[in-house]
Amino acid sequence: MDKKVLFLDIDGTLLDDQKKISNENKSAIDLMLSKGHKVIINTGRPLYGVTGIIKELSLEREGCYVLAFNGGLLYEPLTKKILFKSTLSPELIKMVSSEAVKEKVHIHMFDEWDVLCESHWDDDDLRYYIGRLPGLKYKIIPENGLDDIYSYKISGVDQSSKERLKEFGDKLKRISDGRIDAFLSHSTLLEIVISGQNKGTGIDKVMEVLGIDKRHSIAVGDEENDIPMLEQAGIGVATKNATQKLKDVADMVTENDNNNSAVAEVIYKLILKDGN
Repeated sequence: MDKKVLFLDIDGTLLDDQKKISNENKSAIDLMLSKGHKVIINTGRPLYGVTGIIKELSLEREGCYVLAFNGGLLYEPLTKKILFKSTLSPELIKMVSSEAVKEKVHIHMFDEWDVLCESHWDDDDLRYYIGRLPGLKYKIIPENGLDDIYSYKISGVDQSSKERLKEFGDKLKRISDGRIDAFLSHSTLLEIVISGQNKGTGIDKVMEVLGIDKRHSIAVGDEENDIPMLEQAGIGVATKNATQKLKDVADMVTENDNNNSAVAEVIYKLILKDGN
């Protein structure tokens, strides 16, 4: 029997709108893991934002991994080791910082576990972001302290204008001569990463580690930053609540949304359909 590898986005996919994992999703994931299939969390969240989910789903077992920061970090819960990381250089971070000040767009950075923030961005947008992941901590970077910062990603936050974030991202891609990529993961959040870092390239790394052909991979998501993941997987699935752009590239759209256990639907239809 061919083992399947399920790549799961978190927000709007695995979690409902109350940030909970349904009992149906938990049971389906536990059953597929018991039969030797694998679950990989593939998220734009920082590593801290996944630790509770690792415990709740009992992913501290062989062959289960976390891709955090949109493919920027590969973490093995069983050994608590970071197996791969990709970061923005101080040069690129300083360029983004300078442009953010010009455009008045809040930004902050990340090390493995914490948010890193320049003092002038210690504001309501920072507290909005921190509030999305209770317990997440932030550190203030000293003035002129970016020379030694390597960040897995930079988050741009604007609670009022999705279009302004998109325009800022487009500008960064243009003035960096393609060294930076930027895309929306939510109407209020812009993900800024090193070019080539995304949820799709993360799939390649995991499948190589597992030694399983990519055609046995299934990816489920709901937002535009999930597009590379769905395109790279053997089967790409958009949840019913997904953006139209994601649905347009998906091989399948679920009948249920994230509030009605869409992940369990995928597992029973595509992985456990023959009872295997």
